[in-house]
Amino acid sequence: MIHDMDAIYNDIGTWRYDQLPSVMGAHEGSYKTYDIKTKQQLRDLLQDKEFAEGILLRWMVLMRQCR
Repeated sequence: MIHDMDAIYNDIGTWRYDQLPSVMGAHEGSYKTYDIKTKQQLRDLLQDKEFAEGILLRWMVLMRQCR
């Protein structure tokens, strides 16, 4: 913020964390991603039998302000 908030160098793209497994070489179908926005969604996912016993890589994207 040397000049102001509207300076072009403040335009930073949003990361697509859900795509990181494929970026790191995981093949389509070998992983599953979960977008977690609330504490209840996280609780539900951790209690899910399929999630707990799955053989796929499981990738959770936890939102910073998970409520």
